[in-house]
Amino acid sequence: MNIHLIEINKNFLNRSSDEFGKLINSAKSLGLITKDQAKKIDKYRVDWRNPFSHGSSHQLLKNSGTVKMFSTSISGISEVKDVEIQGHYQLHGFMQAAKAAKEAIPYFNFVDNLIIDFYENLKK
Repeated sequence: MNIHLIEINKNFLNRSSDEFGKLINSAKSLGLITKDQAKKIDKYRVDWRNPFSHGSSHQLLKNSGTVKMFSTSISGISEVKDVEIQGHYQLHGFMQAAKAAKEAIPYFNFVDNLIIDFYENLKK
């Protein structure tokens, strides 16, 4: 068995939920992925994969800004106000779906190409 596969397999088998970063570093140090690929996949891990897999809407939506919404009051008069998306739970599901629709294809294209490069580098 290839020494690279043994090292990656060892790290994979000994992983825990916080070990994905170590797997990335192992693959990078073994030359199986580039420094830029490691940096990008680690950013995806922190910004995208972990929040979605753990259902952390606050982490996913931390930089999502504001939207205009009608607010209600006791007087019955509604007015349009800027509402922070992160603090408005009714918007979380919708905004998570919108974020996923926007970012999923680039993410999976990157991961697919990373896997192809990984296996090509194993052959070297």
